[in-house]
Amino acid sequence: MLIGAGVIAYALNHLGLPLTPDRWAMFFVLLVCAAIILYSLIMLLITCAFWFVQLENVLELLFTFYEAGRFPVSVFPTWLRAILVFVVPIAFITTIPAAVIIGRLNAEFVACTAFWRYAVRHYNSASS
Repeated sequence: MLIGAGVIAYALNHLGLPLTPDRWAMFFVLLVCAAIILYSLIMLLITCAFWFVQLENVLELLFTFYEAGRFPVSVFPTWLRAILVFVVPIAFITTIPAAVIIGRLNAEFVACTAFWRYAVRHYNSASS
């Protein structure tokens, strides 16, 4: 973890970006969210072992997606980007916290996402 923190500090210093407290706060909040998402995905797959015997390949598939997360999500085609954001949310684990700290995402993104989730939770169908 210390090496990772050192790489982040070196890269941010090298980029010369102004680091505001709101960027740091969003970075750490999203970093915690990323850890929770990764933990949840792994636990979901491991828990399936109660019903399925051969799960080795499923975990390899998750780690393959995780390796794809080393690259910014914008380099992938649209269909794969959608999978990495919505189906297997690797983009939220790897790309989103990094984009916040370098200023490519801002507080408006977090506010929009929170409002979207609120709206979806309280949605009532027009036909029911």
